[in-house]
Amino acid sequence: MSNNDALKKMSKYILNGAKMLQVSCPNCNIPLIQEKNSAKIFCANCLKEAQYVQNKEEAEKLEEKISLEQSSKPILSELESILIGKLQLLSTQIATETNLDQLENILKVNLKLMKNIALLSKLKKKFNKK
Repeated sequence: MSNNDALKKMSKYILNGAKMLQVSCPNCNIPLIQEKNSAKIFCANCLKEAQYVQNKEEAEKLEEKISLEQSSKPILSELESILIGKLQLLSTQIATETNLDQLENILKVNLKLMKNIALLSKLKKKFNKK
């Protein structure tokens, strides 16, 4: 993309109230934009969100947070797969179980598994947004 195209994109955001910052995008070297009435900072050219840090300590904390989030994604997916497998196993037991007390226990575990799967799904979505 040419600099002229990037300038056109930036001007649209600025005309809508966004402000151009003194800091440039590390990818394309175009000045970053901050949305009006928001702390969101992004590159109008790359359309990638950016986070502005004041000092080295903040940068290190941010890098650590991003690293933790990235390493958590595969773990969450693996755990979700395991829980779904257990849910499938219990579903077959429900079909064949005749003891009502045992059936009640299986259903309780099933409910806990479903809640945990839903929670993992929310966590994965949260991490994928970042």
